[in-house]
Amino acid sequence: MPTKTRRAGRKNAFSGVRVNARLGEMERAGIGHLRKGNLQEAEALFRRILAAAPNDPHGLYLLGMVHFERREHERALELIRKSIERKPGDAIYHFHLGSLHEAMGQKEAAAQAYAKAISLQPGYFPPYVNLGILLFNGDFCREAEVLLRKAVEL
Repeated sequence: MPTKTRRAGRKNAFSGVRVNARLGEMERAGIGHLRKGNLQEAEALFRRILAAAPNDPHGLYLLGMVHFERREHERALELIRKSIERKPGDAIYHFHLGSLHEAMGQKEAAAQAYAKAISLQPGYFPPYVNLGILLFNGDFCREAEVLLRKAVEL
């Protein structure tokens, strides 16, 4: 009777499900560390995710957020841009790109990223707030008022 050979590391048809579940667990743990400010632990987990799935847009985004928290803006910018290249329709990625540009003093780029986030997900209120404050600080009070009222409605 012929024997079937399996690929190394492949146990059965459901092994991919187990791998994805483990990656999900690592992601949740990494996000917890990120929120608590445990950046080294978060980075280690996000790097493990990217080792398993190098082009994962959310893994790239999360690692970018670690660098953002460290004020390593250029590296954060590179990673968040890569996440947007792989998943351009994600409003959260664009919102944080705007926050990053704003932290870097790039107000026009920040405004564009916030506007893109709003266009992608009109019910997501954070970009309305950030863009409204950005406009208010730039003496565009009427435009800011419209955006901030919209944020309150949401």
